[in-house]
Amino acid sequence: SGTGLFPHVAAGVTVLLVLLLGLMQAGAAVPAYGWIDVVIAVIAPVVEELMFRGAGYSLLARFGQTMAIVLVGVLFGLGHYVQGWSVVIITALLGMLWSVVYVLRRSVIAPMVSHASFNLIEVIGFGLLT
Repeated sequence: SGTGLFPHVAAGVTVLLVLLLGLMQAGAAVPAYGWIDVVIAVIAPVVEELMFRGAGYSLLARFGQTMAIVLVGVLFGLGHYVQGWSVVIITALLGMLWSVVYVLRRSVIAPMVSHASFNLIEVIGFGLLT
């Protein structure tokens, strides 16, 4: 049933609002990397985890835990298609991993933190290469 979804959505929205408020208060510190980096590293993981692990998994769980994990991962990977097929495969596997974490922890918070950490490492790594 969808009754278990509300706490996850409410927690995610709360986290997102707190992050946005912090960014607004940071002001001059944000442009050092740029807003797109903030979106990639922080906001996208919050929104994606709410969509895929929170809502997506909850909607697909009726087909069984394993099927939901695989489908959510595949859909997550396909959502990154514009970055190429290698990224689709990697993000599909990451999506499955984060779905397992979601199932084990019964919360989107741990996948959000892991996803944001992964993206932050990517943003910093890309920044060091350019």
